[in-house]
Amino acid sequence: MYISDSFNGIIWRTGSGGGAATAWLTSSLLKTAGVPPFGANGMAFNRAGSALLVTNTGDDAVIKVPVNSGNAGTPTVLAYGVTARTRHH
Repeated sequence: MYISDSFNGIIWRTGSGGGAATAWLTSSLLKTAGVPPFGANGMAFNRAGSALLVTNTGDDAVIKVPVNSGNAGTPTVLAYGVTARTRHH
């Protein structure tokens, strides 16, 4: 199981039966100073299991984390501008 910690910029991992979580990935790309104040808060693996896609709501971004043998690689920004913003005039 993977758990996003949007305030500390960490993705935690624990076994499928629970137990103590360990930091799987720590990155500034998972934090935000934006609005709303939530960094990493949604995750999904691609079909091949070779990448974890993480939404960073406050930065309006999708982060791609390469995965090799269950280990996290270096995250990069895959795309910006992924959420709709409403403007009031």
